[in-house]
Amino acid sequence: MKYLLGFALLFLFACEPTTTQQESELRYFPSNYSFIIKAPGDHIYDWITSDALAAYKEFKLAPIKELLNQSIKPLGLNGLIHFGVYEEGKGNLTYLALAERAVSWPVQEEFTYEGQKIYKGNLSENNTLYWSNQTKGTLYSNSQLLLEETIRGKGQFETHPTIDKLFAKPLNEGQLTLVAQPKHLSLFVPSVNPKSPFSEQIIWEITFSNEELVASGISLVDPSSTGMLAQLSESSLISSEVQQYAPRSTQSLLTLSKPRDTEHPYLEGVQELAKIQLETNELLYLRSIASETLMQRLVANKKDEKEYLGNRIIEIEPFTIADDLPQITQTYSHVAVFENAFIFGQTEGDLRELLKFVSANDVLSEAALFQSVTPYLSSEISHRYLSESGSYAQVFQSIKEGDYFFTSASSVKKVAPKKSSSITPILNLSLDAEAITRPQFVKNHYTGAQEIVVQDVRNVLYRFASDGKLLWKKQLEAKIKGAIHEVDLYRNRKLQLAFTTETAFHVLDRNGEVVEGYPKRFNDGNISELAVFDYDNSRNYRFVFSQGRDIYMYNNRGEKVNGFTYQRAEAPLAHTPKHFRIDSKDYIVFGLQNGQLKILQRDGKDRLSVSKRFEFSANELFLYRGSFAFTDKQGVLHQVSTSGALSSASLSVGAEHKLSSSPKTLVVIDGQKLQIKEKRMSLDYGIYTDPQLFVENDKIYISLLDAAAKKLYLYDSNGKLLPGFPVVAASAIDLKDIDSDKKVEFITKDEGTFLTLYRIE
Repeated sequence: MKYLLGFALLFLFACEPTTTQQESELRYFPSNYSFIIKAPGDHIYDWITSDALAAYKEFKLAPIKELLNQSIKPLGLNGLIHFGVYEEGKGNLTYLALAERAVSWPVQEEFTYEGQKIYKGNLSENNTLYWSNQTKGTLYSNSQLLLEETIRGKGQFETHPTIDKLFAKPLNEGQLTLVAQPKHLSLFVPSVNPKSPFSEQIIWEITFSNEELVASGISLVDPSSTGMLAQLSESSLISSEVQQYAPRSTQSLLTLSKPRDTEHPYLEGVQELAKIQLETNELLYLRSIASETLMQRLVANKKDEKEYLGNRIIEIEPFTIADDLPQITQTYSHVAVFENAFIFGQTEGDLRELLKFVSANDVLSEAALFQSVTPYLSSEISHRYLSESGSYAQVFQSIKEGDYFFTSASSVKKVAPKKSSSITPILNLSLDAEAITRPQFVKNHYTGAQEIVVQDVRNVLYRFASDGKLLWKKQLEAKIKGAIHEVDLYRNRKLQLAFTTETAFHVLDRNGEVVEGYPKRFNDGNISELAVFDYDNSRNYRFVFSQGRDIYMYNNRGEKVNGFTYQRAEAPLAHTPKHFRIDSKDYIVFGLQNGQLKILQRDGKDRLSVSKRFEFSANELFLYRGSFAFTDKQGVLHQVSTSGALSSASLSVGAEHKLSSSPKTLVVIDGQKLQIKEKRMSLDYGIYTDPQLFVENDKIYISLLDAAAKKLYLYDSNGKLLPGFPVVAASAIDLKDIDSDKKVEFITKDEGTFLTLYRIE
């Protein structure tokens, strides 16, 4: 803020009555310019090509760079120059440069206009130069018409007195001065509306390096116009609070004091308005001194109401304020209610996502975008726009003071936020009914993108694209057992979904259509979870499931594999069969409810015989440190080597312990105690479901769900809770780097009929 205040003092000093007034070189420039820069020639080029300026996504710099490459660079204008840019006809740029030092250039033609000599030469092919020597220096242009108009003006073009005084002020080292007319800037800033520009004129003093740009100055406003600042000319300054509610993932934020002539009933009594732009949606923030009146109006238009994380979410009749504020064009139909603040969204899911951030204080004020520009922010504003681009953060703000608006802009390298919060909800999905299975990622074999499948309590299976678009729904007869498997039945790189329900074995194609020959129905039910074996990674699958003591194995063609001889077990299965390949040998491993441990060959014959009987726990069998491993109800870990040797070790856990593992990492939870490898820790009181272990980008992630509190915890392989956790969740998760950017995402069920996709930064 010191930059803006410094310029304000200079401005006030410049406006003091004086006996003499130095006229600026602005008077040499015809008044329809887009902008004029005062600086050494090489300094202008350095500014235009700086990373800090290029970071402004709103600016279209290519036309200016091309113009400089055709003018300042070949002429070598390195002394102080005044460089004006004009648009002659749509998209046709011309320039006028007034230089202190003349440059020798071959003259091809000369002529006289209004008593002044004009010289013509060629800078390069199709790049004509016109110049004329004047009292203040030499005028250069690529337009004969523009140069002639300048000569006719005789250095007496009309300027605004304040702009003229400020432009005449000597430059400090490393500084440039820029004056611009927003109504002529649409070629360089496409978002500008020439018929309703931000202001009439802006003058800035600019200092910059490759990594920082700071501009401060004033904007002139015609109060009778429809531009943004004109609409704020009668408004009081505000101390912005929206950053305490906008999510940390906010990509840009437009904040305004209340504009004049706003007639929408929701805007009565509003002090602060803000448009919160997120990755996939947009929110509207209103802070009101008449919150009770606004609340009454919302209730009068209420269609439905829910509570989420202690806040009301009200569905209302859809509305827009675009007629009052053309910068905010969205239609809103839901509102989250705070004490004197109201945040509107398009869907209930939008506001659920917001409330997760707010409840965790994971908001914009804690983010790199806001903290990077904090030194440049004013405590009170009329208008502010925050944005980010790559590694840069930008702020553009205005403050009403008398007949002027002090206006500043900064572009700076982002700094690491004080709070390292790493979880970002990026997508909300809505089902017709509550989810009954954990959501799961599956691959789009055409694009390589990950998509999402989930089943609801009505047994409808959904498939969503990664952008949230519903691809299809499929009614099933029962709940899916266990995981959905992706298979390539025809070995043509096109994937199908295979799974079992209580009464059938299903295979669907990527469009949700039944693959020929399926489903395999078993009307008497009791079908187990599906296991899929790919012995040689050849996509010659074996699909295995059981029904009581009967064991079924099918091939890619949906035929029973008669060569598998173990088709009826001594007792019902206690585990889903697992296949392991060790030293070129195949092992099919599972337990039976009578305590037998079966270790079979591909053909179903015993590969290893284990005589001991076990009281198996509910946890799956797994491969651990080269051995087949499982736990019993006494909390003992049993391991069987490939030679049949049996070893046991007590884990000192109870019968209800839950377990997950990788070949080298063991995770056990017993009541309120969690063990990851050798690290033991105590958990808050809760009801914890089975831990999940994921390996992604060579990192291990361990998830733990407290089903009672609906909190999800995520740990690394060393037992360290990741920043930003716990988060709200009501189911187990799936976790994957869905877009190959080295950042993992996870999908979970939320309360009610919603799913949330999170990104771990």
